[in-house]
Amino acid sequence: MPHRNESVAFVSASIAALLLLGISGCNKTDRPDQRTTERSRPTAATTDSEANIEVSEDIHSDADSEPSLQHAQQLLALGKSPEALQELHSLLLKDPDQLDVIALTAQTERSLGNMESAIALLDESAARLPEHERTLLSNSAAWSAETGNYHAAIKHYQKLLKADPADVMSLRSIAALQNEIGHRFEANEHLRRLMQLSPMTTVELLCLVNPGQQIHDSQQSRAKPSQKALSMAYEHLDENQFQRALGTLEDSPSFIARVPALLSLRTRILAEMGRLDEVAIALADAPKQCQGFPDYWIGVGIWHHTNREFDKAIQAFQRAVELEPLHQTALRRLATALQSDGSDEAASRVNERAQLAKDLSELAASTVNRQGNVGRSCQILSQQLQRIGLPFQSLAWQFNAIAYTTPQQARVDQHLASLKHLKQSLNSLETQLAQRIGLPLANPFETDWDSLVASRELVIEPNRIAEQKSRPSQQSIQPHFESIASRVGLIFQYRNASPPVEKHFLLHQPLGSGLACFDYDLDGNTDVYAAQGDGDAIEPGMSPNYLARHLGHSFTDVTAFAKVDDRGYSMALTTGDINQDGFEDLVVGNMGRNSLFLNQGDGTFRSVSVDSSWEDGRYTTGLAIADVTGDSLPDIIEINYVDNKRIFDSIQFDSNGHPIRLPGPMQFSAAEDRVFLSHPAGSLEGQPIRKLAASSTDAHRGMGLVVGDFDADGDNEMFVANDQTQNQLWDRTSAGLQNDTDKSLRPKFQDIGILSGVANGVTGQPLASMGIAAGDFDGNQTLDFHVTNFDDELSNLYLQQSDHLYSDGVFATGLDQHSRTMLGFGTQTIDFENDGDWDLVVANGDIEDRRPTKPSFQMPTQLLVNQNQRWGSTTPEDSTGYFAGEHLARSVARLDWNRDGLTDLLVGDLMEPLTLLENQTNSDHRWLQLKLIGTQTERDAIGARVHFHLDDTQLLRTVQTGDGYMSRNENLISIGIPADQHLHRIDIVWPSGLHQSFDNVATERRGLIIESQPQIHWLHFAPPIPNT
Repeated sequence: MPHRNESVAFVSASIAALLLLGISGCNKTDRPDQRTTERSRPTAATTDSEANIEVSEDIHSDADSEPSLQHAQQLLALGKSPEALQELHSLLLKDPDQLDVIALTAQTERSLGNMESAIALLDESAARLPEHERTLLSNSAAWSAETGNYHAAIKHYQKLLKADPADVMSLRSIAALQNEIGHRFEANEHLRRLMQLSPMTTVELLCLVNPGQQIHDSQQSRAKPSQKALSMAYEHLDENQFQRALGTLEDSPSFIARVPALLSLRTRILAEMGRLDEVAIALADAPKQCQGFPDYWIGVGIWHHTNREFDKAIQAFQRAVELEPLHQTALRRLATALQSDGSDEAASRVNERAQLAKDLSELAASTVNRQGNVGRSCQILSQQLQRIGLPFQSLAWQFNAIAYTTPQQARVDQHLASLKHLKQSLNSLETQLAQRIGLPLANPFETDWDSLVASRELVIEPNRIAEQKSRPSQQSIQPHFESIASRVGLIFQYRNASPPVEKHFLLHQPLGSGLACFDYDLDGNTDVYAAQGDGDAIEPGMSPNYLARHLGHSFTDVTAFAKVDDRGYSMALTTGDINQDGFEDLVVGNMGRNSLFLNQGDGTFRSVSVDSSWEDGRYTTGLAIADVTGDSLPDIIEINYVDNKRIFDSIQFDSNGHPIRLPGPMQFSAAEDRVFLSHPAGSLEGQPIRKLAASSTDAHRGMGLVVGDFDADGDNEMFVANDQTQNQLWDRTSAGLQNDTDKSLRPKFQDIGILSGVANGVTGQPLASMGIAAGDFDGNQTLDFHVTNFDDELSNLYLQQSDHLYSDGVFATGLDQHSRTMLGFGTQTIDFENDGDWDLVVANGDIEDRRPTKPSFQMPTQLLVNQNQRWGSTTPEDSTGYFAGEHLARSVARLDWNRDGLTDLLVGDLMEPLTLLENQTNSDHRWLQLKLIGTQTERDAIGARVHFHLDDTQLLRTVQTGDGYMSRNENLISIGIPADQHLHRIDIVWPSGLHQSFDNVATERRGLIIESQPQIHWLHFAPPIPNT
């Protein structure tokens, strides 16, 4: 985090301030009440030769005299510290309570490197001299911290605070040390006491505003490594290195010592990783003190929420929020639990508080880093914190606002008077209600974790792979792909502007554009359409989109002939038979008015208008053609990003040529997603999806889209991946909304993303989601989702269980190891070797050139291999070097361009030409490809489910669309059949409800299945095109 160094400097300054205090010398003479205020710290030996001689003569003349403090000081002046220490010890033997002798002895021990002896002397003396305890323990604490023994220093300050709970110096010092070693909650408890007694620094206030993250850099801390486990673990969590964070905690001596803060964080991490059996064991073993930590209650809440015990989860998360009112993770999880329990209004309030906490954290960090108008930022923080029931924090920020704007008026005495007045006039009930966001006081349920563990009544880990009879592991097959686009005439270069921009992008410029693979002329060959930008997104672009017709062995550009020369700033694409005439139509999503091109069946298309709302252009990033109303007519689903003309504003630069602020999606209002409903007469009617929602919901910044029958109920659902807000899973309810115009029923949708478990990441926070790939990854006959996210986040692997609820298998499958450092865009399922398991391809690349802060702008395109439901990364054999290189890959589409039964890939890039990766993997496995045509169902058969019965397992494939990130795959069911397996039967469940079965089906071919027809129509093409 950018403010870590600042915080470390503050802690170091605090310790330095303690050391400067020294120990007041107390010269115990015949008058025991006589005291001196002079410091007795030894001074450096002088380099003046005469002075040395003079002192030497004094020592010689007094050699036989009794030990004295003066003599010891003279020895120290000559640099004879060991001799001085011996004399000081003699003095202490005679009278151990001479404070000036104690001070000089301790300082001498310290100068000789005997810090433990020095600290021990101060501690022993403090126990005997209660009137000097504060002075002695303060220095003992400071010196303990200097040695890196922060735990000892903290214990000293705890003693001081027990004696004087209002000791400002001790409160400030203990909080600084605890914050530095990651004891964030305990530090904040001390800061909450401090802010009622003293002005606060912006660093201290930042710790309160952002309690869920590590503020100090553990690498710069002077604490012993063994005492930094918590701070290091929090840093690992900031980097989404959950397993490393867990290992750091479990290897720490504090874990053996059962330190509550560490045990609480460990419980939370286990819960976030989905290791719920271990969570229950940890909770059964947790000391009662753990219940005073937010991390403990977050872990408890996750356990209950995963077990669908929403009322218990709400109480646990609410308790965490009561302990830390601005804990973003606790707030997000509380909102999710409330929404899962049907408390939408309360969930909305809590979500607003979570967003405010995030905004305040960022604003507070800017004050620490002295960015922008610091005084104004402090004022805003003060106002907002007052509004949400945190008046003491508000007052502390107000003092800082004055200090930065009119420093001459920032008087400490006036601030202390304001604190006194606030304590007297505070309405505690009102502030507590504001802190609790209008919720009643938490009353967590007391679960008998011991009995739960003893009875073994533990939930199955949510990331558990489906139990099924496993077949023998196949020998690993080396993937082989070759980049062949230029060789087969597939020539297209995307341009994000005219001329192209390579750095300091506007919001839309780094996102790339979509691809569509479809056979528009029904000649059996897959054609390719690519979206183009090449403009400013306001005026028509310089270059058209690109349609390449597949001629059998090569491609040719037919854009102009086919009349699909769209000059909008194009992004999302999809294809489908919107008018049910047997030819696939094309929809182009632009920044502005979208285009619907109807296939005329003669090799050309005709651009048509849809309705009046179609002319209201949006920023479209996702498209699909599918029946989402259940009337067997295809509708158009349109996912949009942001809605604000400021996205076209030029980036402002400072005097050094650096951008003052780069645009991000949260700076602009979200755009409405829409669905264009088909009517039997052939017309389409556009409606915002929110208006068709069963309950109120916010607009989101949509990126990825997949449409299909995900829960096997016969209806198509829409899964939308959103950028930095919760993902949505739209399910059609049984009831409808009546159209006042013609009294017809419109569909009614419900967002079940939160309830189903696909809305957020493993920490309960929404992520910057981009692409989606849907497939049965774990072999349990249900559809799962892979979702790509930003490079400081993890991908999601939402695994669907038998109850149609999802859990994130990113840790259990090892996907976290391959996604943490990648910024993923498009992703597709691919069975590259036809062994029957879904593998993954992921297009990666940064959204801004952040070098030298980041080592690379480009990133590798990944092929992730499914090895017994664990993901492994592999570099395919590739003489063209594509997979060995790094790119700014964006969209990915799947096709079999040469009809050889091996799935090929089309990859769009921000700066490189369009790439066609031909799959040349040498595999003995067999394959089968099927094209489904609906009759009672709409013709594209979106939502159909196909079960393939092999010797000892079943494989599920589905017909779906949207296809993740801006693109459309070839609409083809492709199945790999392991060499040691035989295909016995195919079962198809059509969206109409019709069930069909086909026995003893031949393989190594492509067939056409028409709904209700009893036979497969085998397609006889020319022999597969040989590898180029």
